Amino acid sequence: MADFHVLIVGAGRLPPPPLAPKSMLSANTPQSYKRYGITGLLLAQALKKANITYTLFEAEVSAEAYRPRQWGLSIHWSTPLLKRILPEDLWERVHEAQCDPFYQNPEVENLNIYDGTTGQKMNHMYNKKLTSIAPSEDGKTVTATFEDGSSYTGSILVGADGTNSKVRHLLLGEEKAIAQPASTPEKPFVFTNSTVQYKAEQALFLRQLHPTFYMCLHPEGGLFWVSPQDVPDQNDPSTWKFQLFMNWRGTTDRRNVLPELKVWASKLVDPWKSAIEWLSDDEVIETQKIAYWYPIERDNWGGRVTLAGDAAHPMVPFRGQGLSHCIADVTSLLAQLQAHLQDNSGMPLAAVINEYDAEVVARAGDEVKTSLQTMEFLMTWELVEQSPSFKRSADPNEAAMKIIGKA
Repeated sequence: MADFHVLIVGAGRLPPPPLAPKSMLSANTPQSYKRYGITGLLLAQALKKANITYTLFEAEVSAEAYRPRQWGLSIHWSTPLLKRILPEDLWERVHEAQCDPFYQNPEVENLNIYDGTTGQKMNHMYNKKLTSIAPSEDGKTVTATFEDGSSYTGSILVGADGTNSKVRHLLLGEEKAIAQPASTPEKPFVFTNSTVQYKAEQALFLRQLHPTFYMCLHPEGGLFWVSPQDVPDQNDPSTWKFQLFMNWRGTTDRRNVLPELKVWASKLVDPWKSAIEWLSDDEVIETQKIAYWYPIERDNWGGRVTLAGDAAHPMVPFRGQGLSHCIADVTSLLAQLQAHLQDNSGMPLAAVINEYDAEVVARAGDEVKTSLQTMEFLMTWELVEQSPSFKRSADPNEAAMKIIGKA
């Protein structure tokens, strides 16, 4: 089916900056993708490897648009899936995308959780803004129209445009598509995520407990995570950047919660205590808005529109499963598109996308629920040991295991 063409809306996990112009990336127009996000780009690479044509749309101004590098992403159980869908030359270079590209990962690595009061281990653990989408009268194509008046038609449109996905809202309507805040008046949480640098000796100290990540919990309802975010020079610790993901029960109407965070430091042991106390008083630690959305069964217009990544299942980051499910989405969607495009015996597009959607709802829906539960349990001291982080670790669910088996 040489005329089969995929439209991908969204090349990033984060929303574009306010008033950003619009642009387009196409498969036959080589660009630098390095500043973009995960799901749309990964799907583009997988389609390219499978010789399926695509056009990729993103709201950022250009491939050089700056976006703060604040989050680290964990691959976990989806490593074999990533290896399957990436072109071989990119797979051989995947270590370059590590926060510390010089670190040699062991075959198995546990996320350790510590008691923040004693230090004791608690377990070993781009310029196109979409405005509308419409199917053709014969139902064989779908057209995406953008704010600049341009429109593009493809065989299928994949919304990979993040937590507040425009595609999801156009497909389902505002009421069904809106993401829910993780912090509510009934259960308030303060979420912060910052990228900071330290003096060389301080940076070395902060990597003594573990070279890649560690976190602690506090009985009063706090979670404190430290990990290297960027290691441009392994021999110069002063160049290293760290991610501080720190959260606690409580409300705040202040933009900068550094003073409140420093109060927490007095309640913690090292290295978390020093990681906070060493922050300059000029540092601004902003609160973050974190949201989730339960994937639901939906009309996909005869297989012409679907969702992937955070557009399909935004989840809170307390189990670090977002990237793995993004990779699983692309793996699953690619397999279904290949089943549709098989010579002579291809399955109807509606059938394969129905199957893909159902698989995503089952697999990722479970993880959205589990991650939300993990957040609640990890910041409720008496429930900590009942948390999925202790009971399930970062293992995939049963539905994800089926994808791994096929890979």
